[in-house]
Amino acid sequence: MTQISYQMNEFQSSMQSIEQKFDLIHRTVKETLSDLNLGFEYLKQSMVNNKEETPDEIGDFKQKIIEEVLKECETMNRTLKDLVEITNNCKDFQEKEISIRRKLTDDPENFDEKNLKELIQAKATQRNIDDPRYLEIVELLENAKNGDFSSGDDIVMDAPTTQIVKCPITGKAIENGVKNTLCDHMYEKSAILHYIKTVKHKRCPYAGCTQKVAL
Repeated sequence: MTQISYQMNEFQSSMQSIEQKFDLIHRTVKETLSDLNLGFEYLKQSMVNNKEETPDEIGDFKQKIIEEVLKECETMNRTLKDLVEITNNCKDFQEKEISIRRKLTDDPENFDEKNLKELIQAKATQRNIDDPRYLEIVELLENAKNGDFSSGDDIVMDAPTTQIVKCPITGKAIENGVKNTLCDHMYEKSAILHYIKTVKHKRCPYAGCTQKVAL
């Protein structure tokens, strides 16, 4: 019985490790797409600021970036599908583990290695892919294939506001505003983009606000 309990505890540890890896991939994909979206904002600024570069040259450069990103998206998507299958199998084994522990508790004298093998080798249940983290990533990657690299979580470009709102970074009235959807604070677009690029801990620059500005 000690060996069986040890093996089941090892299984629980493996489950936790898989969950941590899933969260890491989920976070990495979102951060990558958010960084790409930010990069394209700088690219737009470059088209305005650098008179020597033509729109065609900038467009070609952007297209090369998109092609490389889509290759990475396909690789990440395949990895995620494999991970989802592993996660679903782990859920199935988790249910089996509950059944095993119940049998061990209810009738320990009649439980042997044969019972354990039968439970483990039972055919896995077919499951739908319903993990919200996976579904979110699939949607993000699909949007990326269509040219939208925004993660949609933090910064949303808004139309210029008619209210007089001062940017916490520049101290001046906002002319081309962006909104943080976590706290609804507004910033001057160029100022917050520079802030995100240069500041390590990307907290909202409004005094007293603890929300993040970027992923």
